[in-house]
Amino acid sequence: MLPSLHGPRSNKLNADRNWSCIGLVILMSAALCAEASASYHFTQIEQVIAGVEGDTTAQAIQIRMRSNGQDQMQLAKLVAWDANGENPVVLIDFASAVAVAVAGEHVLAASSRFASYTQPSAVPDFIFENLIPQSYLGAGSITMENDEETLLVWRLSWGGANYLGSTQAALTNDDDRDFGPPVPDALPIDGLEALQFQGAFDAKSTTNASDYALTDGAAVFTNNGGASFTVTPLQCPNDPGNDEDGDRVCGEVDNCPLVANFDQTDSDGDGFGDVCDACPLDPQTATDAALCAGSGGGTDGTPGTGGSDPGSGDGTGSDNTGSDGTTGGDATGADGGTAPTTPRACGFSFPALIAMVAVLSVLPIRRGRSHG
Repeated sequence: MLPSLHGPRSNKLNADRNWSCIGLVILMSAALCAEASASYHFTQIEQVIAGVEGDTTAQAIQIRMRSNGQDQMQLAKLVAWDANGENPVVLIDFASAVAVAVAGEHVLAASSRFASYTQPSAVPDFIFENLIPQSYLGAGSITMENDEETLLVWRLSWGGANYLGSTQAALTNDDDRDFGPPVPDALPIDGLEALQFQGAFDAKSTTNASDYALTDGAAVFTNNGGASFTVTPLQCPNDPGNDEDGDRVCGEVDNCPLVANFDQTDSDGDGFGDVCDACPLDPQTATDAALCAGSGGGTDGTPGTGGSDPGSGDGTGSDNTGSDGTTGGDATGADGGTAPTTPRACGFSFPALIAMVAVLSVLPIRRGRSHG
């Protein structure tokens, strides 16, 4: 006779199975909790600066940990959004974890230019891959989110009524998931101040408008190693003139150190900025305009127009492409030489040929004697 499936032994087996399932659920829940706590979810976007003294290439974002274990930055990224909450731009997709994972500690991401505006020179934990775009500075949003773009752990929006995008992010850091309304003003770019979260390190968001304010004076940014950097006017420790031309580029790296050129445009790539390059399209010379290579010769025998000191002859062939005037063209014409010289003796000019043809046409033609 088979034993009853509903007897005491069976009940004990069922109870054991139930406890095993409960234990498994507890372990799985603990693992998930551990993953969440030892991650990046409990963090704030604590401080943002989008420009220093008008230089919007100097930008930085400081993140602060709300609890221990928030070091797994390689799982996250910072993304900027425009005034409509659209057209996302990844500022930095973090490539690695950070070393210090203690509540209240920081992670600093910044543009490479930011260090020129701090004392001492800033050492960010991560360098921006892209700047916050100029058109986003008046109204926009920054999110910290996972790489899969399925979880937004913090959101900072600005621009007041001019920002029309989402203000939503995770419950992890805001009890109603709504981080809005936005900060009423644009991001700071003209002074030394940053937009800073006013709550404690473990505080959740309430609203961006009430949580953020400009720093009282020059902002101080801190990296994960605990080093702090105060925002200052441009620092040029290796330039005795300390940016003498005032274009916010230190003299030792300025491609035109005595003439302001904010964009550092160097069309021919010769190391001299266009504004102080006598030949901005000729990489061979930058100081003597008379030696500039030509930019175009004439066609079908018309005079060449390239170069600053043209050759003396008008070309007799097509394209005036002779180098150094050897075919009578502009010495600095397209495909041509770099400096004028006297054309070869056999290189007649086009007007000269016309004159010769005219003379020959009026001379009597001497016919030979006929032999019968």
